[in-house]
Amino acid sequence: MSASVSNKVNLSLLHPSTRNKVSRLMDLCRDRDDLPLLITAGFRSREEQDALYSLGRTEPGKIVTKAKGSEYASPHQWAIAVDFCSAKDGYNNEAFFMTVAELAESVGFEAGARWVNFRDLPHLQDADFKVADLKKQYGTLEKFLATW
Repeated sequence: MSASVSNKVNLSLLHPSTRNKVSRLMDLCRDRDDLPLLITAGFRSREEQDALYSLGRTEPGKIVTKAKGSEYASPHQWAIAVDFCSAKDGYNNEAFFMTVAELAESVGFEAGARWVNFRDLPHLQDADFKVADLKKQYGTLEKFLATW
């Protein structure tokens, strides 16, 4: 069986519900030889998100996000999202992303692979939360963290 791996990502920074869903997804992938899951991103600070937002805009590279860090618009900044890839093929296997997306949806994630206007194959976010609702209810990440 293949091993699911989460290198360099501190999953303990995720909301407990999201962390539980990641664990369940990793278990599902671990049971399949063709799904060597690698979690590549989790919680992001404002600075990290702004750096990603600058790609393809003010910095060289391809646009990878529509969410400005300064607006706390990314679910990563609210600790309710992860990005992933194949530990074997990296980002070069669309069938892998679609299969993982299906499994992720079965444990309560919304998959960026299903988005129409800005398809984001490696992105998963906890379907129990919406960034706009979190911003309205809590205002800041710190107030949201206090509820964990």
